[in-house]
Amino acid sequence: MDLKSFLKLNNSMTNPQFTKRICLTFLFALVFSFRLFSQIPVRIVYDDEVPVVVRSTSTPPIVKMPSIDVGVLKKEDKQEEGLGIPPRFGKDIDVNYTLSNSGKWEDVEGGKLWKLEIFSENALSINLIFDDFI
Repeated sequence: MDLKSFLKLNNSMTNPQFTKRICLTFLFALVFSFRLFSQIPVRIVYDDEVPVVVRSTSTPPIVKMPSIDVGVLKKEDKQEEGLGIPPRFGKDIDVNYTLSNSGKWEDVEGGKLWKLEIFSENALSINLIFDDFI
C-alpha cells in the first residue's frame, strides 16, 4: 500500500459521513439483536390438530442442575477418540421431576398449564428424555 492510498483510507475513516454510517450500522445491529432474544410468554398447544394460543401469567419455578466440569468431559472425550468411541452428545443427569412433585400448575383459559424451568449454567443446550407418560 502506497502513502497516497493510505492517506485516502485514513481520511475516509475520519469523515463525519463515514462515522455516522458506522454508528447507525452498529445501532441497527444492537437493536436487532435484542429483538432476536426477546421472549413472549405465549404457549401454543394443539387441540385436535388445531393450534390454540395459551397466555401464561406467571413465571415457573426454576430447577438448577448440578454444575458439570466441562474440562474433565473434554479430556475424557479426547481419550475415547482414539478408541473409536463416537463423540459425546451430552452428559446424563438423572432426575425425577413429575407433575406432582415439581413445577407449577396454572389455570388458563380452557384448562390447566404445568410449567417448570430447567437451568444449567454454561450449558450449550438442554435436552430432555421422557420415560414415563401419562
